[in-house]
Amino acid sequence: MFLLDLLAQLTKRRNYLRLYRAQNKPEEIQRQILARILQQNSKTRIGREYHFSKIKNYESFKKYLPIQNADQYKERLQKVYGGESKELMAQAPHFFAMTAGSTGDYKYIPINKRFKKDLERSVYAFYYLIEKECPEFSDQPIQFLVGSAEGGKSPKGISQGFVSGFNYRNLPGFIRRKFIIPYWVFTLEDAQDRYYAMARYLADCPELVAIGAFSPINISNVAAIAIERIDSFIKDLESGTLTLSKSYAQTPSKVELKVNNALANTLAELKGDDSVLAPAKFQAFTKLVFPSLKYFATWMGGNMKFSLTHLDEYFGKKEIFEMPFSASEGIFGVPFRLNYIGGIAAVTSHFLEFIPEDEFNNENPRTLGAWQVEVGRYYYLVITTSGGLYRYNMEDLVLVKDTWGQIPVLEFISKKKRQISISNERINENDVTNAVVEALEQQSATVNEFVLVPTHAMHYKLLVDDFHGNLTQFVNNVEANLCKTAMGYDFEREDLLLKPLSCIEVKTGSLRDYVRGIQFRSDLPSAQFKPVHLANDFDLHLTFEAIQEIQAVETRKQNSATPQINISEEMI
Repeated sequence: MFLLDLLAQLTKRRNYLRLYRAQNKPEEIQRQILARILQQNSKTRIGREYHFSKIKNYESFKKYLPIQNADQYKERLQKVYGGESKELMAQAPHFFAMTAGSTGDYKYIPINKRFKKDLERSVYAFYYLIEKECPEFSDQPIQFLVGSAEGGKSPKGISQGFVSGFNYRNLPGFIRRKFIIPYWVFTLEDAQDRYYAMARYLADCPELVAIGAFSPINISNVAAIAIERIDSFIKDLESGTLTLSKSYAQTPSKVELKVNNALANTLAELKGDDSVLAPAKFQAFTKLVFPSLKYFATWMGGNMKFSLTHLDEYFGKKEIFEMPFSASEGIFGVPFRLNYIGGIAAVTSHFLEFIPEDEFNNENPRTLGAWQVEVGRYYYLVITTSGGLYRYNMEDLVLVKDTWGQIPVLEFISKKKRQISISNERINENDVTNAVVEALEQQSATVNEFVLVPTHAMHYKLLVDDFHGNLTQFVNNVEANLCKTAMGYDFEREDLLLKPLSCIEVKTGSLRDYVRGIQFRSDLPSAQFKPVHLANDFDLHLTFEAIQEIQAVETRKQNSATPQINISEEMI
């Protein structure tokens, strides 16, 4: 055990020091990474087409290679998926990461050994930093929630699935031994059974100090389903069993779990004679089941801010260390501070470029290296990796929030596809999330789901699902907060190019069904539920059954009414 602990510490420290030493020379490190990637893949089809062997610096790289987004790259990725790995990469893939992005249509991102090694540089640095900020992570049980890697095979027989599950299965023993939940639990097809099994295993480890998941919703669901099935949960604690709604081929013939009569009796007392556990008792439940839980590791930025309120509802306030800013395509930011949104640009893993926000729609937008961006400015992220992506436009809007030495600190703001304009306001999902969360706090209201919808009637409609509070006050607060948070929205409202916001309360459950419907288009268990708070489809509200609608009351004199122009006969 001592040798495993020593190996773990050395591995994490070595990769952290690699990042630490890049603080004062990010340009040098980034240019080295670019040169290595191009040299290793110069004989691929794309390498010959774009003359990788002739590219000597970043300037010529920009000259030879165009920036391409997912749609433009689709054909090349499909060729690799079909078995033509030399289309993009010298080293063949050994896994395909299935990613649904924000649309639910799967892409298959190739993972080879070189790419995985590049990822690990930042992943191990992340582990070092989280243990530095939260010492309990190094010597106490923790648990990360992942998706299933069992997504079948590619046309040439290569395994595919969610990359979080693939990484979970392949983590070195010195990290994996600290986890409680066996991998097969994450492959259960029924989501409620899956979360229930997670809760049941975690209840056997009262020393658990942290739960991690990319989406806060996945952590909330562990508590929510255990509470929903509290009677079964109590019986399973009494008998040391796991009761699922149906049988699964992957479930072991003998599930080894502990008997805990003391916890079962205490939970029974908490529930009392009630048919279900009241919301006022949720936090008491989780305190009993997870008595040592102190931290969460999860995304806090972008549209996840609202989901954090559900964590508070079930668990009470906990310390949070953000998960890395990452996707199946790569890792882009390494969090480094407790309760802080954003991470150190992953300059030791991939080559990163940035398009200034106001130049994104230009035919040939200007790009900057990680050493050239400015604090306080917004950019779209472009990546080049060992996994066959070259000047691949992630269409992720990021804020350069600060610097760590000379390395930029990045905060994810929104996907480009989650930015919309009726006039020219360019409102993004982060703006919407912040405005709604603040409005809820202003009047202590609650809502389970919300989506802002653009309309052809020149105003936005905010759809709310299961709202509790004063809806009129809420919509006015959201309108005021949007004007404060999203400057483009404020300008367009002042110029009368946008009409006041309206709010529609929709049939309970319908927004949840909508979000799930566009997120999950297969039965493969996922651990990255991504909320949708801003729709791209104009007049989407027409597809929902409305209960009531509230119009924002205009407070600014200049917007109280559209000016009327009297046209005289002489003017005609």
